[in-house]
Amino acid sequence: MRSVLFLALARLGLFLAAFAVLTVLPLEMDIFLRALIAMAVSMLLSVFLLRKARRDVSETLVDSIDRRRAAKAKAAEK
Repeated sequence: MRSVLFLALARLGLFLAAFAVLTVLPLEMDIFLRALIAMAVSMLLSVFLLRKARRDVSETLVDSIDRRRAAKAKAAEK
């Protein structure tokens, strides 16, 4: 659960950082366009910078699914 929370907060942090940089720059852009560009930039950055965190989350989810399947199979045997 901790890894899922970390990944979510890291993605949010990347978005906020990109949005802050675009807000500080003296560009004539609508706020929604800045937000869209920030989302695209943060998505690309997260692919490279958060690879380990995504792997940890996927391992956590796979372990959780395996435990649930094992518990379900054990309950079905009884």
